[in-house]
Amino acid sequence: MDKAAQIIWHKRIDFKNGVFEAYIQVLKIPIRDKFPDGFKLKCVLVNTELNIPVLLVDNHEPFGYHMHTRLPYDKKYRVKLNVNSYQDAISLFMSEVEKVVNNET
Repeated sequence: MDKAAQIIWHKRIDFKNGVFEAYIQVLKIPIRDKFPDGFKLKCVLVNTELNIPVLLVDNHEPFGYHMHTRLPYDKKYRVKLNVNSYQDAISLFMSEVEKVVNNET
């Protein structure tokens, strides 16, 4: 049995006076096929007025690090991220968050 995941980073960020909230969580977990780098990442941007996720970055096999950009309507649509670490994935997520909250997408 795997040992419990250790939270190494968890953050909530408000945008547009609370209209959007971003949640970022990084867990340190045992290395295994589904998470070959030993980290589980979840970054989600939520439209709080509609109570729906509008952007998600996560990682798992067989996709690796990827972004869901068509939420909530097409949950299966993914864009593979060409990154080497969860830090790089978070940076890309934050760049996309800025575009979404400023209505640039």
